Amino acid sequence: MAALPKSILRADFSGARGTLNRISGTANEGEKTQAQFAARLEADIAAAGPPGWLDWTLDFRNMLVHRGRRFEYGQFVPRSPVLCGADAQRLLRARRVTHLPRDPGRSDVEVFVDTAWTFVLSEEAERTLQGLIGSTKALIESTAQDLLDLWQWRRDHPASLTQPLAQWPNGRSTQSIGFNGYAPGTFRLAPGMAMVDPVAARRFHAAALDDPSRLQWATFD
Repeated sequence: MAALPKSILRADFSGARGTLNRISGTANEGEKTQAQFAARLEADIAAAGPPGWLDWTLDFRNMLVHRGRRFEYGQFVPRSPVLCGADAQRLLRARRVTHLPRDPGRSDVEVFVDTAWTFVLSEEAERTLQGLIGSTKALIESTAQDLLDLWQWRRDHPASLTQPLAQWPNGRSTQSIGFNGYAPGTFRLAPGMAMVDPVAARRFHAAALDDPSRLQWATFD
């Protein structure tokens, strides 16, 4: 939507955000609009939660998906009210409080070098995760509105911001890894007709995949 000079195929949120923040906004009207969108995005992020919430979320996700598991920390906290058994002795009742890492982008070895017991958040994991869900929903709603505004601006100013060649730096890929399955040819797909949702049809048209538009791929950018 923002016509960023960055590969679409391997795009990620952090990379797109970094590219947006490097746009000066002084070259032309299109770049100015991109810079304005970047400023709104940063304002949306700041308004959606406490400082650092989004970077923490991305680091935590990467920790879970890409790295070895970190140590898990928790403590047992006495439960209220105090109850006594038939012998009038106090019953041992406790609940476990789990703490999430303060810096999930760092390793266990690195955080243990710091002062003891400062490497976790000082709140229950449930409280942290509930807050992240709320912040994420707020960011999605505000950013979606910003993207709609940008989309409408581009519809009104089609020549002011063009899709850059950098989004497809090597052109469309035709490479195949050569895997044909374990029983190739047993069920071939060769339909003469297909049924798709209208939204999918609009996506194909926007991507210049219909026959009248397909030639545009030869003159992309």
